[in-house]
Amino acid sequence: MQQKVFEMDNKLVLHYIHEQKNKSNLIAVFLTVPLLRQTVTLNALIPAVLKRGTSKYPNMQQLEIHLQEMYGAMLSGSIDKSGDNHILKFYTETIKDEIVGENLFEKSIETISQLIFSPYLENGVFSNEYVNQEKEILDTIIKNRVNDKFAYARSRCVEELCNNEGYGLYSYGYSQDLNNINSASIYNQYIEILKTAKIDIFVCSNKSEEEVKQTISKYFKYDILSQRQNIYIPKQSYVPVIEKERVITESMEVTQGNLFLGITIPKIDQVDKNNITILNALLGVGANSKMFRNIREKEHLAYHASSSYIRNTNLIYVYAGIELSNYDKTVSLIKKELIDLKKGNISKREFQDAKSIIIYSYNTLSDSPYNVVNFYFDRSLSNDNSTIEDNIKQIENVKLNNVIEVAKRMNLNVIYYLKNGG
Repeated sequence: MQQKVFEMDNKLVLHYIHEQKNKSNLIAVFLTVPLLRQTVTLNALIPAVLKRGTSKYPNMQQLEIHLQEMYGAMLSGSIDKSGDNHILKFYTETIKDEIVGENLFEKSIETISQLIFSPYLENGVFSNEYVNQEKEILDTIIKNRVNDKFAYARSRCVEELCNNEGYGLYSYGYSQDLNNINSASIYNQYIEILKTAKIDIFVCSNKSEEEVKQTISKYFKYDILSQRQNIYIPKQSYVPVIEKERVITESMEVTQGNLFLGITIPKIDQVDKNNITILNALLGVGANSKMFRNIREKEHLAYHASSSYIRNTNLIYVYAGIELSNYDKTVSLIKKELIDLKKGNISKREFQDAKSIIIYSYNTLSDSPYNVVNFYFDRSLSNDNSTIEDNIKQIENVKLNNVIEVAKRMNLNVIYYLKNGG
């Protein structure tokens, strides 16, 4: 699937993706702002508060009745991060009009626009009741972060890599901020976001280009949008290389150790991203990767062994879920795999397998409109207008020597280990 991009009124960007295969229309609205310590918790609360009600449907019960009248339409809001960017994400999905004989497409755009731009207010700010309840829920989410040991260890490794700045910030914020947040402060931050955020609207539908543009123009006509200026330009996250790796160890009650190695690659450009994507696949994506074949299968050191390239950063993290007694040996062998990659110890079969698994992942994106939307949004954050097909061709054209050159620039910054203990 390809997209067409249009600059709409009030500095809104419309991404139109025409598709016929699915039985539903997907509308997504993303508001991108800087990922900063002083606003991270405020931003995380805003989608939750907005989901509590609109000026037309002032509570969750009335909003849910409205969605059920739209044949069980889905409406959601969440928070995310990419690079040094904090993203408020809103989605709505409805059955296509021709299936039910009603104009659900227009209703869905009206509903999601009301959710974001016409919230339920009391005395000109958000409801105290809604804000206080969502603060409690967010506090629970933050405190329960430690319950998923894999996700916790991964986020801690990233925090240490980024020195708790930019991409290293926890996207849901911090409990200590909540006492200072009230209905007025969160509403003021919400207004600031509407005025300055990069706002992208994605429409994945079989509707015509002209109908989509007209419907968006009709329902995204709020007064606050006419005040938009100094629109935020998204930023990549580039963590500086350090001279010597840092080792961070934490103890909790765990049945297996969670080992993460944080790697930085300096001075990367758009072309390097394809090389790093293949490098990461060679290292730890799929059953033919070095992590899986050598650390897990050959040496039997890990229950799980993989790696991940965090796009819009210069970071790769390597993961191994290990027996608590295998820490030293596992770290030593992972370092050996990194050295082998730097030396170019990569067979033609390994190289082709890495390409194949990436190309397969691109080819299956179109199975899910959500994946397609997030692919194009992710690329837009780095001002990359390439299509899925372009990315496949770029991967096909990468040479082995290009991957080896970028591998030589890998630097192990952080070893994070979550082990058993009190």
